[in-house]
Parts: sequence; C-alpha cells; structure tokens
Amino acid sequence: MSTEEKQSFGNRLGDCGEHVACALALCKGAEVFKNISGVGPADLIIKPKETNLLYEIDVKTANFVKEQNRWEVNKGGDLAEG
Repeated sequence: MSTEEKQSFGNRLGDCGEHVACALALCKGAEVFKNISGVGPADLIIKPKETNLLYEIDVKTANFVKEQNRWEVNKGGDLAEG
C-alpha cells in the first residue's frame, strides 16, 4: 500500500469514527453539531439532553494491540494503555 493510499485510508477511518460518535450521541438523545471545515480544535460539539452544557469532542480512532495489551491511536498519535 502506497503512502498516499495509507493516508487516504486513515482519513476514511477517522471519518467513520466521527460518524459512529455522532450516531452514539444522537441515540442517547444529545444534540450533535459537526465541524464541517475539517480543521479546528474539535470534531463535534455535543449537548446532552439533560444539561445546557456544550462539550467539544476530538474523535480519535485506535487499534488494540493484543500482544502488547495496549491501544495504538491511528495516524501516529500517542499510545494509551489498555
């Protein structure tokens, strides 16, 4: 897989992660506002139905590395312990 193909796949995987996050929040009754520019500090703004608070959400996708018992954030991000 070429570098360009890997980057495209990573972008699509990130897009899918954002859609899943939107769907989960909507199913729980929250209002969801999506960043349409593709840049900025947050991917989503979520307002839960039971509060008037707004939450800025930066969605990350990750893979679990079973052999090392840890999560690896896609796109070369930080590692999170599992």
